[in-house]
Amino acid sequence: MHNNFLNCLFFVVFMSFNLSHVKAQNVNKKDLNTKDEVFFNDLEVTVKGLNWSNIDSTKRALNYAIQYFKTENLYCRAGYYYTLKGRLFIEEEQNDSSISAFITAFKFLSDSCSHYYGYYLYNSWSLLYLNLEEFSLADSVCQIALSEAQQSQQPELELHVLTNQSVIYAQQEKYDAAIQIMKGIYEKSVLTNNDKIIQSSLNNLGAFYSWKEEFDSALVFLEILGQIINDSSSIPLVMDYYNNLGVIYEEKGDHEKARKYYTEAIDLAKENEALNALLLFLRNHSDNLKLIGSIEESRAVLQEYIALKDSIYSLEKLHIMKELEKEYESKKQQEVIHQLENTKLEDKLKLEQSGRERDVISLVLITVLIFAVALYRRLRYVRHSKFLVEKAKKRSDDLLLNILPAQVAEELKKNGKTEATYHETVSVLFTDFIEFTEFTQNM
Repeated sequence: MHNNFLNCLFFVVFMSFNLSHVKAQNVNKKDLNTKDEVFFNDLEVTVKGLNWSNIDSTKRALNYAIQYFKTENLYCRAGYYYTLKGRLFIEEEQNDSSISAFITAFKFLSDSCSHYYGYYLYNSWSLLYLNLEEFSLADSVCQIALSEAQQSQQPELELHVLTNQSVIYAQQEKYDAAIQIMKGIYEKSVLTNNDKIIQSSLNNLGAFYSWKEEFDSALVFLEILGQIINDSSSIPLVMDYYNNLGVIYEEKGDHEKARKYYTEAIDLAKENEALNALLLFLRNHSDNLKLIGSIEESRAVLQEYIALKDSIYSLEKLHIMKELEKEYESKKQQEVIHQLENTKLEDKLKLEQSGRERDVISLVLITVLIFAVALYRRLRYVRHSKFLVEKAKKRSDDLLLNILPAQVAEELKKNGKTEATYHETVSVLFTDFIEFTEFTQNM
């Protein structure tokens, strides 16, 4: 059941500001002072909004902000921006880097810092553990975040933490506990008239009851949500709402209604270029069409799904290759710097040698040592470069073998092209393995 639904809306939903650009791309220190924090505020909103036009420039801006606050001895703010950096790494799925950023943030935060900074760090940390399915750790960190949120005297922050906690329970199939917490969030958000949290909690309740296979109860909450959705509602939430309704009606056997809602979700995902969500919607729509006997239409939607998946896969491959190229170029620059340092040191030794003939032996030994270090570094660089090339080649070969038969892939690598093979007759087998998708997802 879970794989037909989008993930429930976490804390990031409440921080989505729909920014269209990053304002912190070209900034000079001479343009800033301790009283002018427009740059930093824009950067904070941009990162928390999780909508960056240029991730590399955002990273540079974050590093600059951190260095600026450290220089000014504003360690609480520096720790907070390390947390923002950790959140960025979560979105890039760089989990080790994210943990490192959070640990550094923890070192900078002290009892004198705002409780909001502590809340944001621990709530973000729990989100990372949730993504890693380390549920026990996620729950423990959530408890710390909840304490910080309560001490901040901002009721909305407490609801954010409780949302993460309910999702932690739901992911462990502790549905009753998750529903109880989420109902409390809904009641409190109604009292405070917080539209975003009201809508999020209703959507989550619909999802939780659906996972519990209590579809009528799920529909109750989703129908309430449908009555209050408006133009200011979060686009991911609305897409999730349509998809969840599609899944529920498909499970209830009302395939025409399911078809309607899947189509709504697909149209909205295409309009907003939400490619990963679109993949899920297309697959669900194709399966539903097959169940009602619309085989041709189901096949057409499935072809669109396959084409999109291949496109996303190609983009991921391109991203990996670019990262490898960056790493390789970085190593080359480091090697050039080492060579320049060695050259300068050699020149200095030659000058000293001309004035100190009695120290010839010492100078020779030092020179030999320098050349040994340089040779060692060169050897290490060559080995690392060879490793990177072999790693990139293996990735390329693996990707090729995932797309083409081994014989065709080998011929393509050897000759740069493949010869067409003619067959008098062929047989085509279309088959499906029952519950194969669920099986592979549990591997």
